[in-house]
Amino acid sequence: MTLVPALLGVALAQSTPDAITVRVAIDDRTAAILEAPTLEVEQDGVVPVRFSDDGHVEGDRVEDRIHMAAVKLAQTEKLTFRVRDRGEVLGSFDVSLPSSGTADFALKTVKGDPPLVIDFAAPPIPGGSGGPGLLLGADGAEDGDEDGAAADQISLRVFVDDRAVARLQEPRVVVDEEGATPSLLFDDGSLEGDAARDRIFLGELTVARAEYVTLVVEDLGLPVGRAKVFLPSTTEAEVHLVTLDGGEGLELKSEPTATGGTDGPAVGSSAMAPGRDRFVHVLWVAIAMFAMGLAYVRSVVATRWEQDVRPLLERLRRHLDTVASGEE
Repeated sequence: MTLVPALLGVALAQSTPDAITVRVAIDDRTAAILEAPTLEVEQDGVVPVRFSDDGHVEGDRVEDRIHMAAVKLAQTEKLTFRVRDRGEVLGSFDVSLPSSGTADFALKTVKGDPPLVIDFAAPPIPGGSGGPGLLLGADGAEDGDEDGAAADQISLRVFVDDRAVARLQEPRVVVDEEGATPSLLFDDGSLEGDAARDRIFLGELTVARAEYVTLVVEDLGLPVGRAKVFLPSTTEAEVHLVTLDGGEGLELKSEPTATGGTDGPAVGSSAMAPGRDRFVHVLWVAIAMFAMGLAYVRSVVATRWEQDVRPLLERLRRHLDTVASGEE
């Protein structure tokens, strides 16, 4: 008699759906519009969860202005969650979930409409599944797919060396394009690869794929300088700038270093830097011009041969033949 309840308990345990932990991170460092955001999940029995920035959630750094929330759910293939702040829905997202473990999703706030968007440039959340989760658009297409919008973007990590001048206080960097959102530059060690208070500031931003972009560094709302940066063919790159004590204010310290996989047309190696790209381009132009010049020279030589040299040689030959026949 006791065997039946035991077997029934095992069957119920096996039929219980697996659980999955969903973590959502919101980068509010640039827009700074969040007050008390909450995460709402469309699944029965799941109550709203408040975002925090106090290190309570695994992977969160204390007061780095990247808010995080985590919720444990019954396993499902797709999920819809919303972010609400001050009674208003900032964004709603349809997502695909892995079969088990942890699913991470990275968002960022912007001063625009909508105020909450996908953060394609976000680094992986520590302790997670290896990177930001895959967000789905309204039509069900994967926004993170290489064939989607992310394939036309490049994630830039911008380093600004201020050790020599020591003039920066609250710097930020922005792409010199209308409507571009500034990205703060930090020197507090909050970003991976940054050493705290070493006067080398670091910021991260995403730009549209192009041959080059112009980066403008501002400090306390005033322009410091600008630099024209040629972009590599990869999805990620590092840019190193240095502040100057003079009229220019800023210069490119070194060509951008490709750090991601190739996602666009490349010349030679998939990790080739823009400097080498330009060298190869100049080399091919030089070869083409040499070939054109050689063809022109051959054409001129052939024309002179037919018009001047060959008739002269013919007259000389006839003259020699006449002289030779007279001697005979």
